[in-house]
Amino acid sequence: MIYNILLFIFSLNLNNIKLPPIGAIYTRNINLPLIGDQYIETEYINKNTARIQLNGLINENGTSKIYVENDKEIVKISDNLLNVMNKYKCNIDTPRYDDKKDTVIFKLNIRYLFSKEICLIRFHK
Repeated sequence: MIYNILLFIFSLNLNNIKLPPIGAIYTRNINLPLIGDQYIETEYINKNTARIQLNGLINENGTSKIYVENDKEIVKISDNLLNVMNKYKCNIDTPRYDDKKDTVIFKLNIRYLFSKEICLIRFHK
């Protein structure tokens, strides 16, 4: 479920939608009903790759790569994150980067349980 959130973060369109700046880190502690607390951290390490870190119920690190093929945006997440998403039957909808607020927003859907909009806030060192 948390991994779908991360997938969303990285599914921002490379051609038409602004992406977060390279080196930017976005984080959030969220409480998921019936599941508990989960920390999400995403760092954009280059123009099409992000590092994802999850701590809490799910403890996993991985990456996401974004590329365009036949005018369609393709998001490829690392196999370990994909396995977790499948295990928890979750997905992410309507990902977007708000360049005015400098936040990453997406809708987390956990099948049969709930949907929740998640907003990751930029972390400043």
